[in-house]
Amino acid sequence: MGLFDWLKPRQTRVQQIPDSIWLTKAAKFAGIAELLEQRDKAGDQPDAIIVVAHFPDTLSEVQQLVSTIDVATPVATMLEVDFRHAGNAGSSLDETRLVEIVVAERHPNSLHDQSITDVAAGLPCRSQLRFCLSLEDPLMRPFSSVWVTKMLKTLGMKEHEAIESKLVAKRIEESTRKIAKQSVGDAHADSAEEWMRKNCPSLWQSVDG
Repeated sequence: MGLFDWLKPRQTRVQQIPDSIWLTKAAKFAGIAELLEQRDKAGDQPDAIIVVAHFPDTLSEVQQLVSTIDVATPVATMLEVDFRHAGNAGSSLDETRLVEIVVAERHPNSLHDQSITDVAAGLPCRSQLRFCLSLEDPLMRPFSSVWVTKMLKTLGMKEHEAIESKLVAKRIEESTRKIAKQSVGDAHADSAEEWMRKNCPSLWQSVDG
């Protein structure tokens, strides 16, 4: 192997889908349910679907959501911390298999999102990975989500529709950088809002009024 071979991009079996963004939290969960039903009927139907949540309150909502849909594809729901330890469970799936990984939220600490990406990259099978969020999620509060919502509605976006917006993606990056600078730790929390209160108290107080 030559010197420049080390500079080649690392091959990965993960297809990273752009973030799906909804206006409201309710629309996000309805959109996730619709997404699972669509993937169940897709031409490239996955062999399994994993829905991952960072926080217990989101996991509870995801589990309730999954119980209401009728799909033939096996669907598993789990917390990120459990997903990190689930990589070995995919050892029976070779590269001809496909797993759909749907993350129901982004974490205010981007390292938690990266851990999901890393696990997906380590699976022996192919995977599609997408993150879902809404403008009502606590992560979005450090910048003016109200302004973004008004702008998107002006452009004709409907509440039930998801978008892939470079503008919103940039705002998310700005928000996570702002959170990282003001974070005082990474204490356990049952919800994203509780995480913000515990780990970014000054920032959360400023945006929560």
